Amino acid sequence: MGTSRQWKRARKSRRTHERTGPVAANGERGAVKMSEILLDFAEPLLLPLTLPKDRLAFEAAVKISALLWNAAIDPPEGGHRQLYARLGEMVGSAPGPELEEVFDAMIARGRALYPGLDRMIARVDVVVQSDGRCNVTVASVG
Repeated sequence: MGTSRQWKRARKSRRTHERTGPVAANGERGAVKMSEILLDFAEPLLLPLTLPKDRLAFEAAVKISALLWNAAIDPPEGGHRQLYARLGEMVGSAPGPELEEVFDAMIARGRALYPGLDRMIARVDVVVQSDGRCNVTVASVG
């Protein structure tokens, strides 16, 4: 089972939230539900993946997207190149120029999609079940 249904839900949800506002885990209407925003933001990295087959890649893509989201909100000292170098240290190899272009585009996309949203992502938990269903939980501050 592909993940396109999840992306359609996230996109539809974003359009609905523009009118009514999302309902956060605490039940507050109009509060930002960062898990949906993160999945929407991560879409360029997630589209080619299929669950449950690409479970590990899906988890990594969501967590990398959280780092890129934070970089869009509060650019790191030394710029994005330093962030990409640190990311390379974490995964064992630096991202190539093509991937850096994707990351730059994602950062610009986050600013364009959510210009007034300045919530930093503090924690991301991703659980992918054997049938392909997933649950993404995000803790954010700001």
